[in-house]
Order: sequence, then structure tokens, then C-alpha cells
Amino acid sequence: MSMLEGSHQNPKSYWVGNSAKYRIIKALIHDCSGTQVPMRVLDFGAGDGGDWAKVVRDHPQIELTCFEPNPESNKKLSNLLQGTSARVINFEQLRAHEPQHFDRIISFSVFEHVLDRKDYLHTAHRLLAPHGIFYLNYDDGHFRNRLDVGVPRTWKTAVGTYVTNHLSSFKMKHGLSDKAMFYERVAEKDVNQLIEKLGFETKETWYENLEAFKLLAKSIKDSQAKVEFMDFWLEVEKTLNTRFARPLPSPHLGDSSNLWQVAASKTLALVRRK
Repeated sequence: MSMLEGSHQNPKSYWVGNSAKYRIIKALIHDCSGTQVPMRVLDFGAGDGGDWAKVVRDHPQIELTCFEPNPESNKKLSNLLQGTSARVINFEQLRAHEPQHFDRIISFSVFEHVLDRKDYLHTAHRLLAPHGIFYLNYDDGHFRNRLDVGVPRTWKTAVGTYVTNHLSSFKMKHGLSDKAMFYERVAEKDVNQLIEKLGFETKETWYENLEAFKLLAKSIKDSQAKVEFMDFWLEVEKTLNTRFARPLPSPHLGDSSNLWQVAASKTLALVRRK
């Protein structure tokens, strides 16, 4: 079974509306089902926490640790997980954590906001167990410049996106911007070079979160119908990734696959190179 494919028989589902998160959580639940051995999971940039409280309550074999550097998000995360078995650690605790500890490390839409990407990946490699999987998910949606010359109302937004994208890195590197506001495109060749240099091996690559499907998911109100739609969504993206992924003649928005044009989210399943 694919690293990113979980069982479709689990009646409870999480992060409905985001196929990348939905898929990875299903894979976690599948991998730890039927065993009492704890699965040690690190969410490396957990944000507000999303559905983690529900996940750890429903699946006590998941031993969750969360790291979130943004103070405001960290406060919300801590409140969300209060009363659960999960723990929230700070930067010092992360740095001092014993190496090769976590069976799974998850990074949801964080990497594009990281200034020192080499250090981020190095930390993940240090903490990942020899048999572990690091799910590195990042989003290129911030960088899509939707300028339509024939539609003047798109000009202002497109120009604003262009300026913001090009100033973000400069402002952050010169101390003119808050870390939470930094973002920069993740180019395929750059991340592949870092992965190779730091001792990772890419086992799988998936393009996810079709924009039209994200919009459609928001219109479905019935909870059971949402789950059914999410499973259908995953099957569609599986078909796209396994049958219709094609190389582009030149990189587009930092990536060389045709799917990057319609799927804003990319997930790499990384393992330690042996």
C-alpha cells in the first residue's frame, strides 16, 4: 500500500476540505491500527492545531508532539490540545530533543514560510527514526499570479501578488518583516538538492488539493456526504498522479510537472537514506 494511502474504512475523518492533510492523516491511522505500540508523531509547524485534538482522542496509540513557533498560533494550539495526551514543545525543547525519535514527522504548508530551509530539513532528519517517514507538504498557491490582460479587475490583485512575492524574502532577510509573514516559492530543484545533501530519499511525490475540488467541498454541508466526497477526491488525485502526470518542457512555478498547474499542494514522502 502506498505511504500516502490509508484505509477508506475508517468511519471518522479529519481535515475534510484539504486532500493533502486528509490523505496523510488517513495513512497515519492506517499505519497504527491494530497495534498497541505507540506511533510517535511530530507536527513540525502545527499552526492552530486543526483536527489534532479529535485525532488523538479517537486514536490513543498516536503519541503526538507539536511544535509551533508563532506565539499567537502556539497559544491557540495549546488551548486546543489541553486535556489530551498531546504535548506542545518550544524551540529549546525541539533543539534538545533526543535524535531519531519520531516514527512520523509531518509538515503541513510550512516549508514555503521557512527562511532557513536547510536547517529545517536538517532538524527533521535528526529527529526522524531510521524506519520513519517525513511527510513534507508545501503550497505554491501564494505565488499564482492570475493576471488577465483583458480583465482590468484582475490587474490590481496580480500586481499586488507580484510585488509582495518579490519583497517578502528581501524584507525578512533584512529584518523588516515578521517571520509569520515570510513566504517564498519552493523550487523543485532547490528542495531536491537539499534533500539529497541532508541524507533523505524521496519515496513518493504527490500533487494535491485541486482548487475546483476545494471550492466544491466548501459547498457540501452534510458530514457524511463530505467524507464520501473526500474519498472520491482522493481517488481522482490518485488517478492523476499515477496515470496523467507529465513533465513540462520547462519548469512552471518552480516545478516541472503538468499537475503543478492545477494542484497547488505538493507532498513528498521522505525517508532516511540508507
